[in-house]
Amino acid sequence: MERQPLIRELVLKALMTTCGPLQHSSLYLAILLLMLSSISLGDLAEREFSPTPDSRDSSGRAATTAWQHAIVDETDDKGVFTSTVVAADGTIWTAYFAPTGYDLWVAWNDGLGWQQHRVANIGDVGRYAEIALDANDNPRIVAYSVTSAQLRLFRYDAGSWTYDVVAPGNDTGQGNPYDGVGRLGFGIAPNGDEWVSFMNGDEELAVARRDPSGWTYTVIDDGVGEYPQFWDHRSETGKWSDIAFDAGKPIIAYYSELIKATQALDDTYNVWWEYSLRSATFDGGGWTIDEVEVNESTQTGYRTGAWNSIEVDSNGKKYIAYQNESGFDSVQLATKTGGGAWKIEKVDTNLYSGEYTRLALNGPGEVRIAYQNWGSKNLILSRPDATGGWDNFTVAWAREVGAHLGLALDS
Repeated sequence: MERQPLIRELVLKALMTTCGPLQHSSLYLAILLLMLSSISLGDLAEREFSPTPDSRDSSGRAATTAWQHAIVDETDDKGVFTSTVVAADGTIWTAYFAPTGYDLWVAWNDGLGWQQHRVANIGDVGRYAEIALDANDNPRIVAYSVTSAQLRLFRYDAGSWTYDVVAPGNDTGQGNPYDGVGRLGFGIAPNGDEWVSFMNGDEELAVARRDPSGWTYTVIDDGVGEYPQFWDHRSETGKWSDIAFDAGKPIIAYYSELIKATQALDDTYNVWWEYSLRSATFDGGGWTIDEVEVNESTQTGYRTGAWNSIEVDSNGKKYIAYQNESGFDSVQLATKTGGGAWKIEKVDTNLYSGEYTRLALNGPGEVRIAYQNWGSKNLILSRPDATGGWDNFTVAWAREVGAHLGLALDS
């Protein structure tokens, strides 16, 4: 049967499964392709990983949806900190980290099958990998090196890979501040400038920019709360961040954690935490910080803004998908049009939703959000329905799936 040339949504995920006589855990890198057609997968070997639509999905489209699964790299343990993009010619590129050798890898499929290449293998390098394409569709990957405690930017040109230290001489991760959890922001502006957002060793949100004259480095948000002379708290500001571009100017979504306090007449203090999702917009000369959503709580688990992912559509409307951990987690979407206020809506309120959230646009208002439900260890894809609500599809459910996912659209 000929496939209907409608829309392909590509979700990249890490698939944890058990195999072999020793029953050891191997981390596989897999690709899932959603074909909006009536194709049946049949009795393929991988039918075990072919899920039924989520019971929460109320749309008739679920009955005609089939997910195809393909193993991208099954050697050793692969697929941590994955990120994926699709080139104009349809080539799929994905960057990922291999915990076995502490290496950075890239895989690509140009229609002739999957190929893999180890980009870097000196020391522990490749964590928090993010990939983007330049104007010529050449891949660029930013990743953290634990060995050197710095960010590196890897570039593919003329058939070979080279790397550049991000903002050399500046703090791009002294002391390994992420400690295994977090997200870098990486994007290439229309003029070719490369932008990287990250949390530095002082747990501040910083940004590095490379233009034809070289690297510049700026601390955007120092994460300092109230009465810092009394509370030396490391704020983890920027632990999760992402970059998009609005009319060529970068906008960064990021996580913020601050101490708030009031002083009483008897010189005692009432202290609480403020967890928030923030955005920082660059006007060409400086940065403007905006509060998107704030959770103020005496409980450290009630934070918002984790796993944020930002996009800007062709009309300039901004979208940020993220996890709010208040009330046992939910997936939320913040949108902003022009100079208006941010509007917040809940995408998925099921318990434990929102780990590793990624957002992609298929045009203005055509939002796709992928994430893991860490309670069920399922991979979920959400998209708007016809009534103004959300369809939530379970993409994969066998064993533990959905961690360290990447999301891109190929239409």
